[in-house]
Amino acid sequence: MNKLFTMAAFAVFSSVVSFGQITQINANNSLEVVAPLNGVKSIFSSATQQTLWVSEGTLASTIQLSPTILFVESGGLVNGKLLFTGQTAATGEELYITDGTPGGTVLVKDIFPGPNSSKPADFVWMNGFWYFSAETDLEGRELWRTNGTEGGTTFIKDINTGTGSSNGDNQYDPIVNGNYFLFAAKGVSGGLELWKSDGTTGGTMLLKDINPGADSSSPSEFYLFNNLVLFTAKTAANGREFWRSDGTPDGTFMLKDIHVGPGSSAEIELFPGFSFPILSGYFIFQGRVYFQATDGTNNGNVYGTDGSTLNTTLLKTVISGPSFPFILLMDAVKLSDRFIFPVADDAVGASLWQSNGTTGGTTVFKSFDLPPGGQVPFIMIDFNAYMSGYTQNLFQGNKFFFAAATVTEGYELWISDGTLPGTHLVKDINPGDKDGLGSISYIHTSDALYFAAGNEVIGNELWRTDGTDVGTTLVKDIRLNNPDSDPEMMIINNGKVFFGANDGVTPSETDLFVLDGIFSPLPSKLATFTVTEAGPDALLQWQTLQEVNTSHFILQRSTDAIRFQDIGTINAAGNSNAPLSYRYTDVKVVMPPGGTLYYRLVTSDKEGKKDYSKVVTFSRNTGLWNASLLGNANNGVVNVVLTGVKDGVQIQIYDVSGRQLFNQKFGSSQSTIAIPVQGLSKGVYTISVLNGKELKTIRFVK
Repeated sequence: MNKLFTMAAFAVFSSVVSFGQITQINANNSLEVVAPLNGVKSIFSSATQQTLWVSEGTLASTIQLSPTILFVESGGLVNGKLLFTGQTAATGEELYITDGTPGGTVLVKDIFPGPNSSKPADFVWMNGFWYFSAETDLEGRELWRTNGTEGGTTFIKDINTGTGSSNGDNQYDPIVNGNYFLFAAKGVSGGLELWKSDGTTGGTMLLKDINPGADSSSPSEFYLFNNLVLFTAKTAANGREFWRSDGTPDGTFMLKDIHVGPGSSAEIELFPGFSFPILSGYFIFQGRVYFQATDGTNNGNVYGTDGSTLNTTLLKTVISGPSFPFILLMDAVKLSDRFIFPVADDAVGASLWQSNGTTGGTTVFKSFDLPPGGQVPFIMIDFNAYMSGYTQNLFQGNKFFFAAATVTEGYELWISDGTLPGTHLVKDINPGDKDGLGSISYIHTSDALYFAAGNEVIGNELWRTDGTDVGTTLVKDIRLNNPDSDPEMMIINNGKVFFGANDGVTPSETDLFVLDGIFSPLPSKLATFTVTEAGPDALLQWQTLQEVNTSHFILQRSTDAIRFQDIGTINAAGNSNAPLSYRYTDVKVVMPPGGTLYYRLVTSDKEGKKDYSKVVTFSRNTGLWNASLLGNANNGVVNVVLTGVKDGVQIQIYDVSGRQLFNQKFGSSQSTIAIPVQGLSKGVYTISVLNGKELKTIRFVK
């Protein structure tokens, strides 16, 4: 069986109450999921015809949206419609939109008029608009934006003035951080550098020329973390290293020269002139983000950072030496007290590692008895939770599934509750040393994992497990007489599990099936929640990254951060895979004697489940401001509480000799700032908080 990983495009974590029969709803069109349009309709594209389709999970509702508009690339959802790059003979590749009906699948704007193609790409959502790159004969490839209408589709800026392009398609790599996004672009002079845009012509500018001159720093591998953007960039002096940016030139700097000198920590030169990225993903745990880096001697290092130079430190050398190990932090699973991640290496073998964020607590969790070069373990995480970066749902609240190989059982399905006694093979689906898992494809529910597996009797088919041997069963042998049907799990929508498989009638094409059931998805994924002063009012704003079956939001206020009262309700979109923004005004708020109010957001889904946000503070800007400490530093973190700060602050830490140990800027949206100080020795330290031209100092003892 094919051992390449073909992960589900979407894996929605749901609660299944019951499941019924498998129904084929489309034959021989090789449909692949694009996105759920809403809680009922899902959009698919045909790999053979390149056309768009829609389905509600029945044969009658599965229809082609247009025989002439070809699907090229998905943009995202806007106002209940799917924006996408489409192609026709008359327009070339241009911006199209669909509401899930043939009549509502139309051209938005022919940016490069006629059969020429503008090829829209690099889509990113910010403040009600999709920003993207597109190409014309006059400006080359530059930045545009759209709200899904022809009039609302406008040109932003000719960064590389004239006909030259500021970058190639799908190479801008844009990432949103609040009210701006960062991206890689090239101006008239210089190379590919870090640019910033607030969505306006004047607000689109070079943020920092990291590698001055004609050579490029080529910023890439962007990642959002604690109001910062982490990325890698290359300079002549330091090679490709890890950087951070808070959206200001001074707040954009290299975290650490891990591979000292011109060597790179974020890539390995396999042979002269050809380098390979070493980064295998970022992972956030307890206020720090972890990543793989090479110091020039060891390629298997795991580093951690809080976004400051002081606290960018080596966690542990997981694999020593010059080999090229796989340390899959992107595939890590988060438990309450630690995280577990896969490791594989040609010299050492395959294993799962665990870490609680300390060097001593970073150890091998379980090794597999494979010779060097064996298959890397693969943790079957909840992809929607992983992509949002906030919570991670575990099976039955405390377990996770993973694929791993041993000499005696081959590559099979395992389960773990985070303890060695609770880590075991689920079932030897293909008995003996033969592989039961081939192409890794799955969808989680709270009752079961649906996945592709097989043996030499039935081939690769659809299976279901509750984590036990007896509860691991074949759902259906779709393609009889041994050939593989190769199920590709896609999406859960409208109470059904959608998946592709081949029934053997047309061996070169896949068919679309649904597993009927009643599914109860979890609430939305909250990205941000802030409160700011708006005259006599308090303005509450929040953004969701995804909404599944969301009903409404409840705003709550407190004077002591303990007892909260409801102050308002806002209806939710219900279902969305695009970021959505909301706001609520607490009119003419009366401040308590202490001068601080506390707010939180309650997300409720249609089944009555509730999810609570973090608590945020609010105080009036009376011209007076203050900085104080909350608690002590004995837990390795200093919490600085700010009140009355309007434009952000700069915080520095000094030891008793006056040596600066920490220096970082923070935005005004952060009322409580957690500064990790576990790297400091015991002693007395001074915190300096600079607000404009005013300075306050606080002492603390560690």
